[in-house]
Amino acid sequence: MNDLTSGLSLDNEPSRRRESSTELRNLGFARRWSLEKRGTLMQAASRELSERGLENLHAALHDEDEMVRLNAIIGAGDLGDEGTIPHLETACKTMDAKTRMAAIISIGDIGGMRGVAFLADLAKDPDESEQIRFAALTEIEELAAKRITSGPDRWFDPVPQHSGEIPMREEPETVARTRFQLIEDMQSIELDESADDLLRLKAADIRGYLEVGVE
Repeated sequence: MNDLTSGLSLDNEPSRRRESSTELRNLGFARRWSLEKRGTLMQAASRELSERGLENLHAALHDEDEMVRLNAIIGAGDLGDEGTIPHLETACKTMDAKTRMAAIISIGDIGGMRGVAFLADLAKDPDESEQIRFAALTEIEELAAKRITSGPDRWFDPVPQHSGEIPMREEPETVARTRFQLIEDMQSIELDESADDLLRLKAADIRGYLEVGVE
């Protein structure tokens, strides 16, 4: 897989870069165990490439060829790590709507505090399109839902069916601050009467997930 990233070099012909980016995108998706987010709200996913391979992927995110860029952005969600987030943020700020949507999904797949904060800012921005805001909220919602399900990367197990009590554990201060900030962000969307009703309802659902137990 790392060998494929050498084909993303800007020194190569566009046709080779397109071919390599397509293969890398497909391989990254095939390596996924499920469609569940790789990272969590607070912890970004680990990279699936070597340091050099990741550098090549990051370079491809800014390629002049649209197909190479889009393939790299999609692949970044399956192969990148926290260091990929700033590159995806740039893509989300400067490129066309289709590419921005792909970048939002990849940021959500990687997860982590920086990525989630960026998605929250998009979701709160009244100058953004409803489509972009809804996509950002959808990524946050999937990460928020993941935090209350079972698995090795969770802080606690699901609540037993016979019990109405939620198991609580003390959470690190940085996690608590981030979670409370995200709850406030969701509340601001809920209270924004100019926002679409679907946005406000989704923000309310996310807040509900965040208020259950701890990360």
